[in-house]
Amino acid sequence: MILCTPDLSPPRPKVRKSEMDCVFLAGSIEDGKAELWQDKAVDYLYNYRCIVCNPRKDDWNPNATEEAKQIKWEQECLSVSEIILFYFDPNTISPITLLELGMAIGQKKKIVVVCKSEYFRYTNVLETLKFHGYDPPFDTLEKGLIKVCELLSHR
Repeated sequence: MILCTPDLSPPRPKVRKSEMDCVFLAGSIEDGKAELWQDKAVDYLYNYRCIVCNPRKDDWNPNATEEAKQIKWEQECLSVSEIILFYFDPNTISPITLLELGMAIGQKKKIVVVCKSEYFRYTNVLETLKFHGYDPPFDTLEKGLIKVCELLSHR
């Protein structure tokens, strides 16, 4: 696994597209309200041949310049990622994650969604996925990661 973060690397290391799939970790952060699910995902995918783009920054500085750089990095990574893992923490609102989910569905990306029924927009997420022919959301991160690994294995 190659790890891509906004601080450590460009949007995608120079690896031929045919060599590795890129997995983007899209989901709840909200200034520390969300659990550190990205760390769990990175650990889970460690032994897989893939690039993992993790947008979470420990030292987030929300000034306009930094925010613009972060948004650009995320948009670039989302555009090149073959698989996007979405995680909706029920303790958050996650409006950007909802936006990114809508964009990924519109682009017909391979997506895996983890969303517990306690999330305040669970029904919106569920019905949107169903309407567009996607699988319903998984209720645990581990189940979602198992699906990501299946997608990586069927490459």
